[in-house]
This record gives sequence, C-alpha cells and structure tokens, in this order.
Amino acid sequence: MGDLAELGGLESAQRGLRPVQVMHLPCKIHHDGAADVEAYFRPTETDKKSGTIVDEKGDMAQIREATFRGRKLLGAELTLPEKTQGFVLEKEDGTAPGEPEHWECQAVFDRIVYWNFDRVPSEVDETRRWADWLEVSRAINLA
Repeated sequence: MGDLAELGGLESAQRGLRPVQVMHLPCKIHHDGAADVEAYFRPTETDKKSGTIVDEKGDMAQIREATFRGRKLLGAELTLPEKTQGFVLEKEDGTAPGEPEHWECQAVFDRIVYWNFDRVPSEVDETRRWADWLEVSRAINLA
C-alpha cells in the first residue's frame, strides 16, 4: 500500500493500488472497513423511459435501481472531473497521543455511484453539485 504523501497524484495506479467501485448511500452504516458488498447489494440498470438523466454538460448517466434494507434506491454513476482521482484511505492503528495521524492509501477510484431514496437522480443532487465544485475550484486555482 502507498503512503498518500508519496503517491504522486494520478500516477497512483502505476504504484500497484487497486481500482475500486465506490457507492455513496444516503444512510449511515455503523461499519468502517471491508465488506462483501456484492453478496448483498445487487443494483440493476433500469429499462424505464426515464432510465437516463442528462446533466448540464450533456453527459448521460444510466439510472440504477437497488434495495437496501427493504428501501428502494435510485442511483446514477458520476465520473470524477478530468485529472481528479479519489483515494480510499485507512487510518493506521497505534498512533501515539499528540502525534499526527497516519493514513494509508488502500485503493483508488475515478467514479462514484450515488444513490437516492425514492427520488430519480438529477443534476441538482448534492453529490453532483460537489463534483461540479471540484471543476470550479480547479478553474479558480489555475486562473
């Protein structure tokens, strides 16, 4: 695994970090760490007329359906902006009091599937808006 400080941005995939699929659920799960998600959470793509959404950039996203603990979820995939990469971090145990925390990078991702309860994903969803903010922030910092 790689120390985040030495990853070198987008080169992390070449450093042996595995790519993972990230799901952003609209609920609190009292568990941090690995889970056999594929065994219990099986989303499907919709066949409905409203099976796609179009954001302000004209990008299309297929709407997905799933249930979680008996509640219907509707989701869409969100690709992170160009030159942006997400990291799955794990806090190392045993940090002494007063010392800075040390985080280990376990995996990388370049897209997120985000879910809503009983609401079709749209361009005004909070998750889509923060992804747009990443692009705005980059433009401001480059100006």
